[in-house]
Amino acid sequence: MTVKKQNASKVSFYSKSAFPGVVGCIDGTHVRIISPRKEVHHLYLNRKGYYSLNVITLCDSKMSIRYVDARHASANHDSFVFNVSDLNVHLQNNIKNNTWILGDAGYPLHKFLMTPYRLAKASSL
Repeated sequence: MTVKKQNASKVSFYSKSAFPGVVGCIDGTHVRIISPRKEVHHLYLNRKGYYSLNVITLCDSKMSIRYVDARHASANHDSFVFNVSDLNVHLQNNIKNNTWILGDAGYPLHKFLMTPYRLAKASSL
């Protein structure tokens, strides 16, 4: 994304959620495939019991797909797929301060990738 498109995405996300600095959201999905050859089929059998690829996708505020990585078997965790992706390298080198990608708990926390806080407790105020 150009700086101009990043700024437009930040404004759009902010207008929808009052969450500042967000340029995109990332998530993984399982895309069903036919059974691969027997020697590697265990790598593609996901936790739901069917063969798939673990595909990560990054979308902007308009739900436009900005990045897809469909190279990995479903046995790979979302964090692994992200960590070995070209997107990770690009974001590490190009995302500036106060610019965020939002991901679920399956993704690692980075200076540019915000994930949920796992041990949040309700305040007793």
